[in-house]
Amino acid sequence: MYFSDKGFWISPDGTEYEIIEHFDFVKKNPELFGFTKEEVEKLRHDKHRGYLLAEAMKRGWIRIRERKGETSIELWELTQSALQRILGFLKNQGYWESDRIFLSILKNNRAIHLIVEELKKKRRVA
Repeated sequence: MYFSDKGFWISPDGTEYEIIEHFDFVKKNPELFGFTKEEVEKLRHDKHRGYLLAEAMKRGWIRIRERKGETSIELWELTQSALQRILGFLKNQGYWESDRIFLSILKNNRAIHLIVEELKKKRRVA
């Protein structure tokens, strides 16, 4: 797998969006995430980034960043649906079973380092 500095959002319905910056993408497309323009136009990157991204993930969105030889996947809760969307994304992007992933589950403040093969074998979600 070639690692770049790409970012992605995966929607609750599985649509993948390649982006440059997660916060800016939400601000430019608030309706996609279930926000109004009025809600997001007053938010500033330096003060509200974490809040806005967490709110998007609470609504079922998955945030991905490829960087420095590892892919970071951040989501609110690792449901069966989320797991299937992540595995679909990894397949679509050509990940190998040996590629490293950092999985961050915000709801229970859990972070896991694993490889794609281990994620594929996950039957029970956290």
